[in-house]
Amino acid sequence: MDEIIIQSFSGVDTAEFLSLMAISEAEGYRFLRRLHDDWVSGTNRFSRPGEGIWEARCGRDLVAVGGLNRTDEQIGRLRRFYVRPDNRRRGVGRLLLDTILASSSFASIELQTTNADAAVFYAKQGFEEVHGNDTVTHRLCTRSFRSQTFQP
Repeated sequence: MDEIIIQSFSGVDTAEFLSLMAISEAEGYRFLRRLHDDWVSGTNRFSRPGEGIWEARCGRDLVAVGGLNRTDEQIGRLRRFYVRPDNRRRGVGRLLLDTILASSSFASIELQTTNADAAVFYAKQGFEEVHGNDTVTHRLCTRSFRSQTFQP
């Protein structure tokens, strides 16, 4: 496997992104289509304070994308996180997620998933399940939040 490179997102108008979006839609996922549509309309370009969006490349190939939106000044939301099926379980998702989390200044990061495999992945990365919330299934309190909260 080629070296994995994480970098700023190149945008939705590339043939590579459109191909990745088609692969995700073939799996039944619509969130890369939402990323495309929101990006084109300007509704969400991950450009507010604390936000960002990244891509993972394996060699020259675009294999994953993931973004972080601002819910409020303390809470970020992981969104549009997708890894191409033939690159799953190879460390791509973990490296992309680590990059996103390392860039975050939020006290906690939340997300929503209905995919059982994704839920297992997030749990392995330290996210805790959230019950009784229609829009959040997992939450991670960041180290900065823990150190601020539990200082002696």
